[in-house]
This record gives sequence, C-alpha cells and structure tokens, in this order.
Amino acid sequence: MKEISTITKVDYCAGGESYVTPGGTTVRLHPVEVEDKFATDPIEADRITRAVEELSEQGFFGDPRIDLERKRTRRDIRLDNPSTRSMMEIIEGFASWHREIPEAKALEHIYHPDEGHLPDGTRLGEEAEATNWLTYISDALGIRSRASVVQDIISKEIEASESPLKVASLACGLATPMLELCSYVKNREGLVVPEFKLADYDKSALNVARDRAKEMGVIEHFEFQRTNILRPEGIAIDGLKGVLAERLFNKPKRQFDVVELVGILEYLDSSDWVRHFEYGEVIKVNKLIAGATNLIKNSFDLVEPGGRIIFGNMLNPRPQLGLTINVVQWPHIKPRSIKEVLQLLEASKIDLSEGVDVHLPDDGVYAIYSVRKPEAYTQWVA
Repeated sequence: MKEISTITKVDYCAGGESYVTPGGTTVRLHPVEVEDKFATDPIEADRITRAVEELSEQGFFGDPRIDLERKRTRRDIRLDNPSTRSMMEIIEGFASWHREIPEAKALEHIYHPDEGHLPDGTRLGEEAEATNWLTYISDALGIRSRASVVQDIISKEIEASESPLKVASLACGLATPMLELCSYVKNREGLVVPEFKLADYDKSALNVARDRAKEMGVIEHFEFQRTNILRPEGIAIDGLKGVLAERLFNKPKRQFDVVELVGILEYLDSSDWVRHFEYGEVIKVNKLIAGATNLIKNSFDLVEPGGRIIFGNMLNPRPQLGLTINVVQWPHIKPRSIKEVLQLLEASKIDLSEGVDVHLPDDGVYAIYSVRKPEAYTQWVA
C-alpha cells in the first residue's frame, strides 16, 4: 500500500476484469481499496450516513428523485429549498462554505477537513460538526480517493523514469494533489522530481497554489499559467499563440509525459456547445466552448508518445448522489457511467490501441481513467 498523500492511501485489489467494447477498445478495470486517514470512526460514519439519508429523502422541494436534467448553475441554487436550509441549520458554518462552491477553495476544506476554518470563521477540528460532514459524506471520500489514485498513477511513471517527467495539470484549482506529490517525490531518495505545469483560468487559485508551493519548498518545480482550456480549437500552453495555425502547419505544441484533468470533465456537455457558461466567479463566457469529447482530444494532443492522459468523472449511479444534486445543489455536474465515458473516448477519435485503464476506488464515487499514447504515435490529429 503506497502512502503519498496526506489524506488517503490506496491499494490495488486482485481480480480486476478486462473486456472489449463494441467499438473495439480494450478496457481494464482496477478495483482500488482506499484507506482514508480522516474517516476512521465507523460510528461517526454511520451517524453522518443516516443524517444524509434523512436530508436526501426531503429532496428538492420535497421531490427526492435525482433529476440530472434539471438546470443547475450557481445562479440557480435555491437556498429556500427546505433540505438545503436544514443542512445549513445542522452544520455550523455550512452556509459560508456553500457560498464557495463550485470554486476550487471549497474543495480545500474537503482535502483537509481538520485544518483551518470556514469563511465565516468557524474552526475546523475534532469537535466541529463541519469537520465530521466534510470527512464522512461520500463526495468528500470520493474527492480524496480520486486525488490519491491520480498521485499513485503518476508516481509509477516517475519511478520508471530516469529523467524529470513533464506533468501538466489542467483546471488544476489549488493543485493540492500535485503539490503533495511533488513534496513526496522530492523527499524520496532515488526519484527524479518532475517539471509541473499548472494551468487554470482562476487567477486566485493559481496564486494560492503558487504561495503553497513556496511554503512547501517545491516552487522551483512548478510553472503557472492562466489559460482557458475550453477553447474548442485547442489548448494554449506556455503562452503559445495561434493554436489553429500550429495544426495547419503540423507543428506540435509542447508535449507532456502526463496530462491530468481529473476534476473538469463532469462539468461539460459531451459535445461543444454555444451558450452562457458560468462557473462560479471563475469563468463567464457566452461563446462556443469545448465539450468533454473535444477536451479529451485536445488534452491528448499535448501528450508525448508513450505518455498518458488521466481524467475522472463522477459515477452514475453512485452513493449519496441525492445529497449532491438536491441538497447541496452542486452546480453543473454530469455524473456518467463507465459506458458513457468510454463512448466519449471513442467519439474523440484519439488512439486507444493501448486500451483504457479504469480505476475504481471502493467508495464508489468516481472512476479515474488513464490512456497511454502509443510509443509509435506519429499522426498529428487535426
């Protein structure tokens, strides 16, 4: 069992299945046992689970159905929804945390629910009810295990390399998993620390990530770039201009050994779409933006032959989805089954000849997908 993260440990189980899709893609399933360092009290876990079930039964204005088609944006969150009000009454400080969603800083309290304080000053710690909820609800367990699986996948690439890997984290947010991974590698003898590129449109998140990299003593291994990764024509990395021109003249963009975008896909429609898109205070656009299929393709373009992309998507079905959809009302999310994500991959037309590895933490919240670009890959995909 590998211990990279300060939040969870992961251990791969024997007996994973393999199969071939009707489209001819080889799929390898990897069950993962997760040991969460915070969720250690089964009695407390049961108490929170029962409370979640009661709130979920209240649903959205009394309707407990999980309606994934209902419009859910930050502007559409209904604070007068009785189950949402009940949750705010139960958990001191929850209302102030709720105002932060869906921005990256809301997740930081989930990564480390025993540290710091909520925006209204509510302290987190052993006696705080907010800490109990941010520890034991399924979303929190899933976000932490998702991070640890990504760290584990990348760490194996690092261990197999004698030179520094180039790792890009797209829509990185506060980049907690990458900062922790870098610190882990730096403090292990015999491993070469990668060159990390953190890319996000949220300037404040990048500033926080930069400050934390300094505090952790790893700043020299990171570059930071504010960029919109949802341009349909391609992802501009390292300040490159004219991405379309690069494709027309067959000039490759800077390529990475690993590109991870584990936290973005579930916010996107499958296809490119034109509409007003608003993600908290981070991004507001009213133009064509890349859907999940195109983003997979554009991310794959950034990968060096022999490298890999890593992304995740919230599962459907999954535990406590009613809490996420109807009570917390987390905006935009589109949970997808493994089958639906594989269809996105095949529709993206990227080279899947190496197959798809699907990592399945035992909390049942997320699936994490990894696709390696063949060593012999030479085609420039236009």
